[in-house]
Amino acid sequence: MTGRGFPPGDPEKRARPNSAQAITDLPAARAPVRPPRLPASYGKAVRAWWRTWLGSPQAAMFAATDWQRLLMLAPLVEEYAAAPTTGLLAEIRLNEAKFGATPEDRQRLRWRVPPGTAAPAEAAAAAPARERGDPRLQVVQGGQP
Repeated sequence: MTGRGFPPGDPEKRARPNSAQAITDLPAARAPVRPPRLPASYGKAVRAWWRTWLGSPQAAMFAATDWQRLLMLAPLVEEYAAAPTTGLLAEIRLNEAKFGATPEDRQRLRWRVPPGTAAPAEAAAAAPARERGDPRLQVVQGGQP
C-alpha cells in the first residue's frame, strides 16, 4: 500500500487553477504606443520622473490609457516636489504601483525585468556607497567623502 486516502484529482478540474500563472518577461524595447509629450510648464523633478517612466522596462507594456494616467499623475508629482506631504506621497505611490514601480509591484503583476535592463536610478542605487559619495562615509573615513 503506497498511501492513504483518495488519489489526487485532475489538475484541469481544480477549483483554483491560478496556482501556475505565467510570468511575463518585460521587453527591453520601447513602448509600442507613443507616450504623450509632457507639458513644458513642469519643473525638473517632474521631467526627471517622466524620463524615468519613459526609459523603464515597464513602459513597453503601457497602452495609451496608461500613459494618460501617468500624465494625470504629473501635477501631484509637481506638487510633491514643491511641498512634500505624506498624503501626496501615498497617492503617488498607489498610482505608480499599478504600473509596476517597485519590485514588489512587478511581482504582483507577474512581470520580470530582464537582467541588465535596470533604469539609471536603479543602477545608481545598486552602486556601492563609496562610488556614490555617500555622506555617511565622512564619519567612517574621518571627514573625507
